[in-house]
Amino acid sequence: MSARKNNANIGIYNPFYTKGTDASTIPSIEKILSAEPTEEQPSTVPTMMVPTQFDEINLKQAQDTRDNSLFSYQNGDLLEEEEVTSKTTKLQDILQLLNQDIGLLVQHAEGIRGIFCHLKGQLPANAEAALLPAAFIEGHQFKVLQAKQRLSDPRRADLMKELEAVTLALAEEEMKLEKLPNAIKKMKVDMKTPIREAIRLHKLIKPILGSAEDDQREIDEGDQICLSAVDAIQSFLRLL
Repeated sequence: MSARKNNANIGIYNPFYTKGTDASTIPSIEKILSAEPTEEQPSTVPTMMVPTQFDEINLKQAQDTRDNSLFSYQNGDLLEEEEVTSKTTKLQDILQLLNQDIGLLVQHAEGIRGIFCHLKGQLPANAEAALLPAAFIEGHQFKVLQAKQRLSDPRRADLMKELEAVTLALAEEEMKLEKLPNAIKKMKVDMKTPIREAIRLHKLIKPILGSAEDDQREIDEGDQICLSAVDAIQSFLRLL
């Protein structure tokens, strides 16, 4: 079968094929590649052209890859920054709630507890340990409120002052009785009025449970819980 027929069958163009030639007359590839081109005989090796469209596509893909990497990096930084901002805002909200009067805080700690639940596992262990009692400070409600009531009851303070005045008057009358034996009868009559007043005041005064020091200690304990939580939050915020 001739070379032309083979070329026609496989659909390949052979630039070295001419009519009336066979495979033996076609120069070998090695000879063609080693031949030096001359002015009379230009090189028969086909010139390879660089496909500039491929270069443009490769350049575009490289740029897209760099842009995507940069976008992913910036997106990660943005998410991390938003997370830190959210955490900081929640801690500042807890600080505002902790700055309330202890009497109100022991009755309404739901706000602190809700924020604490959202931040759980995102704070250092010492910060969470300090915030936990503050989130459940309502357990101190009865003691704190009772102590504040005892210390701030103006009626109780007034009654105590009256009792002290009556007690002093009784002491003075007793001294007079000792110094004036002849006037015992008259003095006893005069003492009836302050004695009756003392009895009346004793009945008005409610039994006092504990002392002022105990009451203040209960209030200080509640305040200390809040202060510990505030210190922990502020220390953590300084690290952000």
